[in-house]
Amino acid sequence: MSAVENTAGVYDAKHPWISGPHEDPSKANWLNEFFSPFGLTPKPIFLRGQALLWIVRYFVLAISFTMASGVLTHFLPLVPTYDFPGFDGFPLFALIGMILAFLTITGVSVVSHVRRLNDSGRSPLWAMMFIWPTAVSILVGLIVLMGMNQQIGAKPATPTVVEKKVEAPKDEVSTETEAKSEDAKPAARPGRQRKPQPVTRESALQTSMGVIAGLWLFLSFWMMFVSLAFVARGKTVKQDYNPLVR
Repeated sequence: MSAVENTAGVYDAKHPWISGPHEDPSKANWLNEFFSPFGLTPKPIFLRGQALLWIVRYFVLAISFTMASGVLTHFLPLVPTYDFPGFDGFPLFALIGMILAFLTITGVSVVSHVRRLNDSGRSPLWAMMFIWPTAVSILVGLIVLMGMNQQIGAKPATPTVVEKKVEAPKDEVSTETEAKSEDAKPAARPGRQRKPQPVTRESALQTSMGVIAGLWLFLSFWMMFVSLAFVARGKTVKQDYNPLVR
């Protein structure tokens, strides 16, 4: 039997898992796939969409960690401050762009999961569980920011000097050594202590952004397995693909 006969009933010989044009990622309407929760998304298109979203996530994380590393501090004089409870005089606007980026990616991901769940005949409410990594990360980051903002301008506590006295063994000390004056005894050596650094707007902002980005990356990594194992693996039960809806 020839190769032509083997692939006679296959939609795409190079991608045999694609059964028809409704599963072809090259013919997908990505605007609807990411922003319209009312359609149906087959498994091949869903996986391609999630791969694209993860690429965008890595770019957002790279920018977030770069800003949290100190690059943003050079632009703080240009950022307006707000008198907001818990953030008085703090450039809260500096976090808005990062938070909006995280919320946008989360919203697009939820829409994609809703469409896939609809296609597999399951409740779209399961897609809501992909919101909590972003919600928890932003909440924890803002709590850290509020706590550090209350310490801005406060003088750090003076470190306590720990003295270590060196004592000579009693058994080996001769009578002449015991008779020596106190001036001949070894001087006390202060312990090593790092001088605490005062909390600044820059350090508070960097810490908060680092917490948000790091926690979001950790939680989203585990939710990726839930997406692949639970959402993507569902079998298509609805075949009424309407090109106007897709």
